[in-house]
Amino acid sequence: MTECSPIIAGNTLAERVPRSVGRPVPGVEVRISEEEEIQVRGANVTSGYWKNSEASEASFTEDGWYRTGDLADLDFAGRLYLKGRLKDMIVLPSGLNVYPEDVEGALAAQQGIADCVVLGLNDDSGNVRVTAVVLPAETDDGAGVEDRVDMAVRGANEDLAPHQRISRIEIWPHEDFPRTNLRKIKRHEVLAEIQRTRDGGDPPVIAALADEELARLQRILASVANVDAVTITRKSDLNLDIGLDSLGRVELTLLLEEDLGVSVDEEGQAELNTVGELQDLLRNSEATPPPSTFSEWPLKPTARFVRSALQSVRWSFPSTAL
Repeated sequence: MTECSPIIAGNTLAERVPRSVGRPVPGVEVRISEEEEIQVRGANVTSGYWKNSEASEASFTEDGWYRTGDLADLDFAGRLYLKGRLKDMIVLPSGLNVYPEDVEGALAAQQGIADCVVLGLNDDSGNVRVTAVVLPAETDDGAGVEDRVDMAVRGANEDLAPHQRISRIEIWPHEDFPRTNLRKIKRHEVLAEIQRTRDGGDPPVIAALADEELARLQRILASVANVDAVTITRKSDLNLDIGLDSLGRVELTLLLEEDLGVSVDEEGQAELNTVGELQDLLRNSEATPPPSTFSEWPLKPTARFVRSALQSVRWSFPSTAL
């Protein structure tokens, strides 16, 4: 970057490591902050911005390290692996971090997707959701745009970790995204337009479930995700249709044990995609064992008196050194 004159790290002809941008060059110190941001110090780093003291102050830590705004990992050999930009990172209500580039890579690999941007947008309850803004590709399969995009997102979610999964979709209404001269998508412009145009409408109402077992599950899911219960079917996607994030899945596990009396495997539940898969898992789960009970007699006055007396006798005879 320009502020670092202009290189921080790089691979060499002798050491070229896939996915890594290499080791810091001689004379450049690099550290990773608690937020996983690359911070740099050295003679190559600028002393500040011309006639912009506020920007200069914001760009340096109190102990003099330059904030690059890039996220990365350092391996055991001191090599850097870039993960994205700090300002683009999505922090979920559960506290877990999602790097948009990882999700975008999985989604862009699906058929029917020309390009995409992944953003953290608030839902009607104010919770941040992993949202994919999609530019559909033309295909010859005859499927509608929404069906193609929906299929692509579900395919991508199968390859992503539970907390990374896309839970909302926005179809970009223009021929292309706004881009820089280097063809990078201008995320802030996409975000601004989505926030202006999104209608926030409720999903279409589907007939209520007749299956009693499924109806109970429907009620529990609705209470966890704050959605209308009648919109939930066996085919409903836990991420896309219900908007269940990793924190919601933990709450769901607790409610299933409390309301249905079944012990749910948390790891197995985290891998589920649809309500039908969750219902099948519940059918094969073991009943929650009843809570342990303790005898009450040790708390009765007589038992407490005897215990106190025995302790007094014990401390009246000090141990003898061997």
